[in-house]
Amino acid sequence: MSESHQEHDTVSAIQQLQDEYPFATALLIYCLIERRLKYFIYSETKKTQSKLKSSFLQPFKGKTDNELLEYLTDIYLRDIGKGFNSVSEKEEIVEIGRRRNGYMHSNFLISPAPSQNKEDRHMEHKEKLRQALKDLKNVFDIIEDDYEIAIDETKNTWEFRPR
Repeated sequence: MSESHQEHDTVSAIQQLQDEYPFATALLIYCLIERRLKYFIYSETKKTQSKLKSSFLQPFKGKTDNELLEYLTDIYLRDIGKGFNSVSEKEEIVEIGRRRNGYMHSNFLISPAPSQNKEDRHMEHKEKLRQALKDLKNVFDIIEDDYEIAIDETKNTWEFRPR
């Protein structure tokens, strides 16, 4: 069950905010990544063949929807990454989780970054936003979602569209 169609409002907000508020927009993107991966786990528990290890999915089996959703609220991206069968997908999700944590915890804003002038910080935030968009695209590709993120780096634009 794909829930991507429900993300249009979030994607619209991301697109509207990205130029003026790249830091806040990247935070929103990492929230979207986390949500999409948790929906993915939820849907994978219902399948007989999965991109996730059976040992990873085992604790989710037999749980009611409410129990499963409760359990998913406490799972970290690095743990989700470790659940993938593919080594490259595992490494990609774990790395995305590392970047997400650095961003969510504002690790790169600890000195000397705050001493930068406003324009330099804005440009740094825009670079991190571009990375967050690439991370979002990679997640949609990994989980083979019904939707995709198409990035046109020559025009510095992107879109959220059905595959």
